[in-house]
Amino acid sequence: MTTAPEYEPIDWDAPLVADEYLRATPQNITVKGMFIQSIVDAVTAAGMSLEGRARYSSFKDYPLTELMEVEVAAAERLFPELPLRRALRRFGWTAFPTLMSSMIGKVIFAPVGKNLRAAIKLAARGYRVSISHARVAVVDDPDPETLHVQLADLYNFADSYQVGVFEGAVKHFGREPSISIRRRSAADVDLLVQWR
Repeated sequence: MTTAPEYEPIDWDAPLVADEYLRATPQNITVKGMFIQSIVDAVTAAGMSLEGRARYSSFKDYPLTELMEVEVAAAERLFPELPLRRALRRFGWTAFPTLMSSMIGKVIFAPVGKNLRAAIKLAARGYRVSISHARVAVVDDPDPETLHVQLADLYNFADSYQVGVFEGAVKHFGREPSISIRRRSAADVDLLVQWR
């Protein structure tokens, strides 16, 4: 696996100021409750709790900022020893399996079977049903184990949590991910997604 020159390796130890991401996030962007609930469940399973709602309905829309606040609070409780960027990445690992456990996720991804490349190409559909306003495009690469993913208007920690989403998808298919990034803004990034 090689990193294309225009992409950079991700510095997982670089500081991440959550408040800057939260302030930049438009208030009208929503996310499905299943993603918030999965993080609440992880905290509860560890014998801890979070302030706020006790339950989130899977397909109800909630403010994206609420998910982001839950992620940051959960990171502080579950992974106090990790830099925030690494903790958010771990939460991203659970997003694809969470979507796949839902009926809509099964409908979207059932046609691909065990084909990882085909599943990643359906990322735009997965994002459309999961989060409002997000724009995702997948661009082919001559290498059969490489795809270029363009993320736009993904305010939910595009350079950490969203990278984890794609790592989690690759791992779900039993492959080992390698992802590098090209940042255009805090909410707009391009990912070089590779696997072996």
